[in-house]
Amino acid sequence: MDVALYVRISLDRYGNQEGVENQREALVEWCSRQGWRIVGIYEDNDISATTGARRPGFEALLRSGAEAIAVWHTDRLVRTNRDLERVIELGINVYAKEAGHLDLSTPAGRAVARTVTAWAQYEGEQKAIRQRLSNAARARKGKRWWATRPYGNEMDGSLNQAEAAVIQRAAGELIGGASLYGIAKRLNEEGHPTARGGKWTGALLRQVLQNPRIAGVRVYDGVEVGTGDWEAPLDMTTWRTMKAILDRPERNTNPVRKVRKHLLVSLATCGVCGSTLKSGRRRSTPPRRAIGAERVTPLGYYLTCSSGYHVMIPEPLVDDTVEGFIFTLVDMAEIEDPDTSTPEHGATLVGEAAALRERLTEAAASFAEGVLTIEQLGTITTGLRGRLEEIERSIAETEKAPTLARFLAAEDAKREWGRMSLDEKRQIIDRLVQVSVHPAGKGRRYGREHVIVTLRRSEPGSRVATAGV
Repeated sequence: MDVALYVRISLDRYGNQEGVENQREALVEWCSRQGWRIVGIYEDNDISATTGARRPGFEALLRSGAEAIAVWHTDRLVRTNRDLERVIELGINVYAKEAGHLDLSTPAGRAVARTVTAWAQYEGEQKAIRQRLSNAARARKGKRWWATRPYGNEMDGSLNQAEAAVIQRAAGELIGGASLYGIAKRLNEEGHPTARGGKWTGALLRQVLQNPRIAGVRVYDGVEVGTGDWEAPLDMTTWRTMKAILDRPERNTNPVRKVRKHLLVSLATCGVCGSTLKSGRRRSTPPRRAIGAERVTPLGYYLTCSSGYHVMIPEPLVDDTVEGFIFTLVDMAEIEDPDTSTPEHGATLVGEAAALRERLTEAAASFAEGVLTIEQLGTITTGLRGRLEEIERSIAETEKAPTLARFLAAEDAKREWGRMSLDEKRQIIDRLVQVSVHPAGKGRRYGREHVIVTLRRSEPGSRVATAGV
């Protein structure tokens, strides 16, 4: 008799396929003793037969046209009545080494098969319930759950010191105004691989930094339920602050969007309509050096009006004008951090945030003691979390101050500016000045006089700088 072998294991924790290999060896030996000829071997490794997940090996088996099927146990082949009926439609027999023969060609045999499968399905559903209860209990106790090593920790929960340092530095840079892409680019350039040895992307870095695990927070079913039993790569305050930054709607950008390469795009505005300026390139003619420009890019980048064509000015001219204006004011000690928040205000925000977190911890403790259900815990935390996120966004704003403070305190402003990333430079410009560009007029070439730079939060009559100042 010609038979097709089918082997399956639901969970292959380490990916070594020992389960299916053991089944295959036992079945080959058994079929040889029976005098059966094996015409095909089909397998599904690490796939459950209860959840409804597609099983490629099972599907191929049904299409094989085999005379009979041999399995280790019938529950390796089917665990739901839906799959059993598909096997019955084949009109062939199933031979199980550990469960005997299922004659699907007779009503009695099909009745036995349906009964056996119904109990197997019941057992699978009960197991799933027990597993969920076990998972919830482990979560309440703060037990780690990972099957593969997460970034920043070892499998036993201890710190991976090198990766923890990467997380801490990345968090500081993000709070300081750096972009995810910029940080990921630096990590790749410095040779810091991901947990699986791959390259960093902005999206992957976001996943790591937003994960409550790096702050030692245990989450179950999307709700924070307590403190984990592993060493946290990052302190809670820093993680909350960073998460508030990442959760802002304006940071949820299209993952395929190109990285920002221009200093003043979306910061400078049109002096006619007020819309922000975008970057463009003039490809029809070689770029010309504008009057007063200190540098010209060979690619011919221009800043143009987003809503029309009121202005089209060489981008290097605007960059040089704004940077020069800032350097001049720093040298003249006429520039100060415009942040009006006081240390007392910041301390109040931190204190209020700490109080809200304490209430969240108390709710999590009630859940751990069984006083609250997971649904009740979610309802209670919704309001607290909303207010906490508002406060964390405010704290995040105050955390940006070190970037500007570092620049203003530098002995050599130009050297410090050169060390800063593009994101940090844009943050400083956005914090300190407003930039508008006005038309040069028909037939005229653009010069510094068409770039108007104004200090932010200045009183009426305060100094306004133009390109010629």
